[in-house]
Amino acid sequence: MARTDSKMPNEPLVQAGTVGAPTLLLAGPALELVDRWTTELQVLRRRSPSSDAVETLSTCVSELVEAIKAGKDARLHLTIADVHGTSRIPVSTLRWLCKHKPELLGAQKHEGVWYINRAKFERYMATSDREGSLWHETDRLREGDAVEAA
Repeated sequence: MARTDSKMPNEPLVQAGTVGAPTLLLAGPALELVDRWTTELQVLRRRSPSSDAVETLSTCVSELVEAIKAGKDARLHLTIADVHGTSRIPVSTLRWLCKHKPELLGAQKHEGVWYINRAKFERYMATSDREGSLWHETDRLREGDAVEAA
């Protein structure tokens, strides 16, 4: 769990989550930080170009920029409960779609849990009529199963 303040002098201000838990970095504030640090770096270079602080801040800016670039390539997979919580699509519908049309949501099952690719899910939701298309697709697929069963 991340913290925003520290009462103990040797404790880090922010602690990383548990191993395997995704850590999200919001791009807006991070980009503002890059801009602010870059401006500070320019001032620092003018005032004391041979300072160790110039090299340190320059390294920090470079590492932050690289982290932001790497974040653009990250794939975020959400559980069915996560997707239900944000989209309000019934859990049963999401499970059915994951089982019968995994490519539609970028779904994959790992250790008995379905994970949905966030980018594919958002793209699907953006290119479809939010309610109608999903329910139409589900009904169409269920009708197809009924025909196969007959």
